Amino acid sequence: MEILRPPDKYEGTLIPNMDFQKYLDLPDYLHSSDLKLIQQSLNHWVKKRSYPETKALILGSLGHTMVLEMDKLTERYLVMPKVDARTKRGKEQKMLAEEQANSEGKILISQEDFTSALGWRENIQNDPITSNVFMKSKGQNEVSGFFKHPDFEDTKGAFRVDKLLPDQLIAIDLKIMLSAHPYAFMSSVKKFRYDIQAAWYIDGLKSITGDDYDFLFVVCEKSNPNNVQTYRLSEQTLENARDDIRAIIKKYNDYKSAEINQQNRLRGYYDGIQTLDIKYY
Repeated sequence: MEILRPPDKYEGTLIPNMDFQKYLDLPDYLHSSDLKLIQQSLNHWVKKRSYPETKALILGSLGHTMVLEMDKLTERYLVMPKVDARTKRGKEQKMLAEEQANSEGKILISQEDFTSALGWRENIQNDPITSNVFMKSKGQNEVSGFFKHPDFEDTKGAFRVDKLLPDQLIAIDLKIMLSAHPYAFMSSVKKFRYDIQAAWYIDGLKSITGDDYDFLFVVCEKSNPNNVQTYRLSEQTLENARDDIRAIIKKYNDYKSAEINQQNRLRGYYDGIQTLDIKYY
């Protein structure tokens, strides 16, 4: 007997400015971050948990707000006044600022971080490419998309684009990093699998809109001189990532279709005992 499921009201849609926690909490949708965990091992994905916000995550969110949603800066952040935390007076001022941030539901940031974020915005405004796509072009910010994977009908995917320019068929991801140099970014692509992210977003947009989007990474250095560089990944890089995505989804579907007792016996990285041939150079 066929099981009839209610229609998914999100599937096939693009939703600007969707509440981020609501986006994350939707069940049965795979995100590119899930794919990266599953590729490591099923244990990494099954036992994933929420981590407290790190300084890097806070700075990344600050950068997004400063560049994409400047009008919401004061709603989300409170800048701590310069204080000498070594003195009694300074400690009291710091405590008062923390209490105010908590009571107002804001994130407390230092003067130094605020100044750095202003530098990011200024350099992005002054760069001819990023100024055009971020500041001058009309588009939609923080766009969440929901789709069925073209190769796996039962697999639902989700993504969230920092800025979408439908008129130009451009999707943009902003990254605040230590270095925007090509070698540094290529290393980050390999380490954090940004290629999987790009392919997932491009294919998701194609599934929803029928259009081929250009996916751009805008990378801004978080410290002086705050260099800005824009990158796209080659078609071969994206195709290689798609091959990895297919293997990851197969691994995911095999796990989901397995008996409960098999699911509970999660493996490590490979089956059985691995023999390693160590070479010294």
